[in-house]
Amino acid sequence: MEYQTAGRDLEQALITHLQRFLLELGRGFSFVARQKRITFDGRHFRIDLVFYNYYEREPYQALEAGKAAEEK
Repeated sequence: MEYQTAGRDLEQALITHLQRFLLELGRGFSFVARQKRITFDGRHFRIDLVFYNYYEREPYQALEAGKAAEEK
């Protein structure tokens, strides 16, 4: 339980500072989702933070605060 609380605290701290972070990334970035569920090769995962940059050829950027774990 303590580990889950620490994880939530970390995630909340990231969200709190997200606006400043996006401004530092530069022009064109926007926040898309947090805890985004994706399916890869029939397995389900959650990505901590997903960003979009409409100036890039590959616009989606993902940020994982730790090792991506498969959903059970």
